[in-house]
Amino acid sequence: MAVFLLAGIVTLVVAIFGGRISTPVAEESSMATSSSSEQASETSQAETIDPATMVLTKQSSDWQLLLVNSHNPVPDGYKVELTTYDDVELDKRVLDAYKAMHAAAQADGYTLWISSAYRSPEKQQELIDAEVKKNMREEGLDETAARQKAMLTMTEPGYSEHNTGLAIDLNGVTSINTPEYEWLCQHAADYGFILRYPKDKEKITGIDFEAWHFRYVGVENAKYITEHNMCLEEYIAYLLENGQL
Repeated sequence: MAVFLLAGIVTLVVAIFGGRISTPVAEESSMATSSSSEQASETSQAETIDPATMVLTKQSSDWQLLLVNSHNPVPDGYKVELTTYDDVELDKRVLDAYKAMHAAAQADGYTLWISSAYRSPEKQQELIDAEVKKNMREEGLDETAARQKAMLTMTEPGYSEHNTGLAIDLNGVTSINTPEYEWLCQHAADYGFILRYPKDKEKITGIDFEAWHFRYVGVENAKYITEHNMCLEEYIAYLLENGQL
């Protein structure tokens, strides 16, 4: 009888304490599963960022990474720090980098000069209007078709990189066949510049290939973008996905 009584007491103790131990373990397992699900959900959300259509709710605090395109206008209150160089205006923070690139190109036997840089929104509208009239006159297009063609290489006032002063158009770099273009593809990143509208990124940038349009983003950013065959939209999306922006 004592043996049976002792066995019963042991069984009861094991049941009680065993139950107390098992419950937290089950909760931890549930929490781990929930955490994994949340992480998977966050990863899934990050992967859905489309660089071609993303609208930034907040621009980077780094002026070098200002993103301006058809979905992201120049931010309200943005101040362009202008200086004049060779009869064009550009952001003064870009000038030293351009001068260094110009000197290096010249030392290698190539000539670069800026044909256009900063444009006010008003000037941008004037250029659009002129291009529309040109398309109507020279190609016989109606106004709607003429405007559609113009906007393949232009953006609305306030949505143009030229409104930032960080972009430059380089005279003489008219196609991929020019020696200057080849030199820039090899060396522009060393001075913080990227080809802003590459030939294979039109669906993302929304702009046709422009061999002459370069944008200052800083040396570190430019080298990463160039080495990984990115456009600026893709780079911004990459930074967002990795929590770096």
